[in-house]
Amino acid sequence: MREVEPLTREQLIVLLGAAPVELAAALLAPLIAADDLPTARLALIAAEHAAPVGLVPALLKAIDRRGLRSHAAAVLRRIGEPGLTLIIERLLAVDTPLDVRVALTRVCGAIGGQRAATALADLLARPGVLGRTALRALVRMRGHSEVVVDEALVGQFIEQTIDLLYRDLLQLERGSWPLARVALADLPLFERALGEHVDRLIWRLFALLSLRYPVADLRAAFDGLRSPLRSIRSSSIELLDNILPKPLSGRVTPLLEEADARHFSEAIDYDLPAEERVRERALARALESTDRWLQAVACWSVDASTSVALAPLLRRLAEQQADLELARVAQRALAGQKENHGMPMTVVEKALKLQTVDVLQRATTEDLAQVAQIAQEVELDSGTKLYDEGDAPDALFVVVSGQVKLLRSNSEIGTATAGEAFGTWALFDEAPRLASAQTEGQTTLLRVDREDFLELLADRSDLAQAVFRAMVGRVRQLADLVQGDPG
Repeated sequence: MREVEPLTREQLIVLLGAAPVELAAALLAPLIAADDLPTARLALIAAEHAAPVGLVPALLKAIDRRGLRSHAAAVLRRIGEPGLTLIIERLLAVDTPLDVRVALTRVCGAIGGQRAATALADLLARPGVLGRTALRALVRMRGHSEVVVDEALVGQFIEQTIDLLYRDLLQLERGSWPLARVALADLPLFERALGEHVDRLIWRLFALLSLRYPVADLRAAFDGLRSPLRSIRSSSIELLDNILPKPLSGRVTPLLEEADARHFSEAIDYDLPAEERVRERALARALESTDRWLQAVACWSVDASTSVALAPLLRRLAEQQADLELARVAQRALAGQKENHGMPMTVVEKALKLQTVDVLQRATTEDLAQVAQIAQEVELDSGTKLYDEGDAPDALFVVVSGQVKLLRSNSEIGTATAGEAFGTWALFDEAPRLASAQTEGQTTLLRVDREDFLELLADRSDLAQAVFRAMVGRVRQLADLVQGDPG
């Protein structure tokens, strides 16, 4: 008889998932809490098979760890309705970190049901990614099942969003939404961030409308309004006129019809300000908004002509304690120090450097800010080896100052200078490095680690889509080059 080989530790952990439910929960909980990340991951894989309700407390602790978050969320989704009470309790707790709340919001949306919908409706007023994630989950739930969201609450949010859209479109001074969204990538940072903010408000408006009116019709109208064909955009506006009650339609359609700044202001009976005060007013309102990223960009965009008038707002932001990074940007604006001058880079400066990375070129400025949060600023002496040819890929780099030589078989094949990125495909490809990299002169770099970046993509679907579109564009360019090469 052939001798049976003993099971490995990894195989034993996976087999625990086949144990009776209560036993599986008792055995897997301490393994999920293990400091050793591979062990904890294996335990979560086993837990997904068993999906014991008794593991919910351990899973809600594991979801705090970025390296385990996606696995823990998958098990919570698998457990479903029986674990919802504890999931909602953790989701709504004020001390739960933002990224954890976003992950739990997605879990609630995947589980579905009226209890989940009611909890998610409580998050609709939250600014930023949390409110958007809750709204996206509610729209998806309503598209697949009968869930009820407080109509009065939704109506209030719709009116607030319309008011914000009118205000922000007038700040852009370009007219209604179809004209304001043209060529955002070519605008200066503040105008681009403000335009992206308007795009998010338009999406929010249609998503909120989808909580009261037919989801499929609102989705069709929203898609049509983004068409390059005027006839399709006109049909979408006509569809909206048929879906929405007249008073509401009368407020929404001026936002969507092609009207320049003068005609747009006339349509809503609003006097445009004197030209010299347009930017000052726009910056002031951005500094007072609830959008932290827009506030940071506005701080960075204050110049000599607006600094005196905006100083009280800047001081208020510089003294607040809720967001220390925003306070730091405001302090720099008050001091008139847009360049870092030896100080650590702000998130705005990092985002500006990261926009040169090819796979991030379709990302919004807000998504760039999220990547900036995980980008480490590194100062290196001349001759420092970053990695060798054949090394496993672990990070991409952006040169802030100085330069980096790229070598293959000890022969120089290129140089990365200020503003240029290298090692980009290390974020996605596990193949060994094709070249080595070494600094030449005193050099400052931004380093984005592969694991941190992949975790960020898992948390932010909008960023993942932007990266995917950029990669598809690059592949198409390569294909066109190959097809156009007669050799």
